[in-house]
Amino acid sequence: MDEFERRSEVFRAQATASVRTKLDALLDLERLRDPRVVLFLLEVLDDRREPAEVRVHVLKHLRNGEPDADYRPAIADAILRVLAERAIQGLRLEAAFALAHFTDMDGVVSELVDRHGRIAG
Repeated sequence: MDEFERRSEVFRAQATASVRTKLDALLDLERLRDPRVVLFLLEVLDDRREPAEVRVHVLKHLRNGEPDADYRPAIADAILRVLAERAIQGLRLEAAFALAHFTDMDGVVSELVDRHGRIAG
């Protein structure tokens, strides 16, 4: 088992752990220079069972990080899915902030318009 697998298992094993414990596990994962980390973070972001604070942390990491260009479409799609959720307003707000870093990508602005009506201007 390599370091990524070990650390991702630590996170997954803590399904009922406190938010702080989950965030500590994510911080350990984010330090790795492994392309699987981004895919793992996208899984966490998509998991509505995760606490909002954990998902917000992932959004901020994806927004502030410099992901490989190959992952940008998947990240933008995941952020759009979060933005479409109706339940958690703070999470949606963070998704909107994060999505601002992906408006240069084909389809992001048009998807926002389709989902949310006109763009305020």
